[in-house]
Amino acid sequence: MDYLVEHGLLAGLSDNAKRLYDLLFTKDFKAEELTAQLESDAFSVDDINTASFRYVDALCHLIDYSDPRIENCGFGEEITGIESSHLLEAIQILLRFGLDPNYSWNNDITGNIMWSLHFAFNGYQAADAVNLMLEHGGNPNLIFDGWSLIGELCADISWFLGGDVESRYIADSFMHYLMVVIGHGAKWDNGNEIVVTYDGFNVADFKDHRNYYCGFIHVKYEDDPYNTTAVSFFDKRTNREVARLE
Repeated sequence: MDYLVEHGLLAGLSDNAKRLYDLLFTKDFKAEELTAQLESDAFSVDDINTASFRYVDALCHLIDYSDPRIENCGFGEEITGIESSHLLEAIQILLRFGLDPNYSWNNDITGNIMWSLHFAFNGYQAADAVNLMLEHGGNPNLIFDGWSLIGELCADISWFLGGDVESRYIADSFMHYLMVVIGHGAKWDNGNEIVVTYDGFNVADFKDHRNYYCGFIHVKYEDDPYNTTAVSFFDKRTNREVARLE
C-alpha cells in the first residue's frame, strides 16, 4: 500500500472505490467476494470505473522487467500468485456491474483502462481482457485530447525496435494485444487500415489472436535509402504471412 500511496495511485478515489480497489489489487483474489460486494449496490458506476482503472494502472507500475519468471515463461504462459493473476476473471465480473471500457480518468488516453491494460503483462490475459471489453462496447478508435488508442499502441512498438525492452515474452504479449484491437476494427485517424493484408485475409480474424504470431523484419524499398522496420503477422496453422504493419 505504501508504494501505491507514494505514487499517487489511490489519489481521488472515494472510500468505496478504495475498498473495491483492495478487492482487486491482491494476491488472494476471491471472485465470489468481489461479486457479492458488487451485488450489494454499495458501489456507484464511478466507483467501479475508477477502482478498475487504478487496479490496472497499479499492475503497470509494479512490472519488474528483469523478473526471472518473465524470462522463463513460454509465450502466452501465465505467471501465478501475483496481482495480475486474476486480471481476466476480474474484468469479466466488473463488466457485468458497469465497467465502461471507454471511461477516461481526466479525459486523457493514458487514463483509459484499455490503454493502461496493454502494460499488464501476464501471458495473454490483457489481450483476452481487451477482447472482452471491445465486445462490451469498447471503442477501438477511442480518442482523448487528440490521442488515439491505436496510435499510442503503435507508437509503443518502438520499445522493442529500440531495444528498450528486450523480453520477447513481453513483446509477444503486447503484439497479441495489438492484434485484438486491430481485429475489432481499429483504423488510422484518416480511416485507413492499420495493416496491409495478403491473400484475402480478414483482419477480424485477429480476434482469435492465438492463431497468429508476429515478427519484426527489415524491408528495403527501391525509393527509400533506408531499411524500414515492419511487423509481419503469420498464421500459426500455415506459417504464411497474412498481414504487415509498416
